[in-house]
Amino acid sequence: MDESKVKYYQRFVVKFKWTSVNSSNTSSTPVEQSHQESQHGNMSMEDLKLNETLQTRAKKRSNRYYLNDFEYFRMIRSEFPHTKSASQLGYVNGIVPLVSTVLNPKDVLFIVMGSVKYAHKAKLLTETWLQWSQGNFFIFADTSNASIPLITLPQLKNKPSREDAQHRQLLGSQWIITNKSELIKNIKWVVFADDDTWINIPALLSYLQFFDHRLLLSIGYIWDDMWVTGWSYFSGGGGIVFSQVAFMSTMPAIYTKECPFQTWNDVTLMHCQKQKGVTKIHSDRFFYDKAHAIGGFHHLIPVSYVGKATFHYINDATTARRMTCDVAVYWKWPIKGCDDIKRDDMPHLRLP
Repeated sequence: MDESKVKYYQRFVVKFKWTSVNSSNTSSTPVEQSHQESQHGNMSMEDLKLNETLQTRAKKRSNRYYLNDFEYFRMIRSEFPHTKSASQLGYVNGIVPLVSTVLNPKDVLFIVMGSVKYAHKAKLLTETWLQWSQGNFFIFADTSNASIPLITLPQLKNKPSREDAQHRQLLGSQWIITNKSELIKNIKWVVFADDDTWINIPALLSYLQFFDHRLLLSIGYIWDDMWVTGWSYFSGGGGIVFSQVAFMSTMPAIYTKECPFQTWNDVTLMHCQKQKGVTKIHSDRFFYDKAHAIGGFHHLIPVSYVGKATFHYINDATTARRMTCDVAVYWKWPIKGCDDIKRDDMPHLRLP
């Protein structure tokens, strides 16, 4: 990790102060209760038992508690073989394969932290991987710009600092829940990303089809007992995935006594997920750094990223377009700007 990142996180640790919480104030909001009732009405008794078990373990076990994805899959197979989750796994026992997806891009909503200062980064996202989202995204910033598009809210407007930016996705999510209720009803997953996060949507959808979006799940790259002693939490820049029910459980509670703001957005989510019993899952499909950092490569090698879901610090337009076009060829997902791209050396994806 370079010196600037180390200084950033050192400053973060100094600033982080734990806020005491009234643990008795854990009642669900009306929005959350209504959503949970709707979800539970479609679940079998075995699915409900699984959901209750996951929630209890996430609440009662240590603050560092999380599962690697292969541990989660093995638990499903051994303890809950008659659930929808088990049926979605099929014959998968450990690492899930790269297979064509049954999910639709409209099943996923992307919520991006943007800024007017770095509007060019957000624009690059819309010109590359966000094309696959079919418009299912919001980029919240400190100023609106319809041409990109950037969206702002009264609480966010003209607040450009790094500290101010921590509120953009949180307040933005609450705005979406209030103002885009039909959209929320029709999605299965929500993904948080920064404006320098690169997401391989075909690989992400391929991976998410092995999980049940009706369970309280969050998935991403986890920092374990690092920067915040005694806790595990997600790298926001590496992308954080929430099941629909996890999103609806945590977001309305942010800024309440149950889930107060904790200096940084990813740490705030860490605390609220614990309170709500959301199971955190670490996956090596998500990465907190650039693609070439995997395996110590000095140059971009398609095999290092065409099967991964996310990378961080992808600021260079040439790199972002190269990675996106390689994915378009590899997964056979056409995208504007990559129509004439051919990669003779690209490994072939054998889809059933």
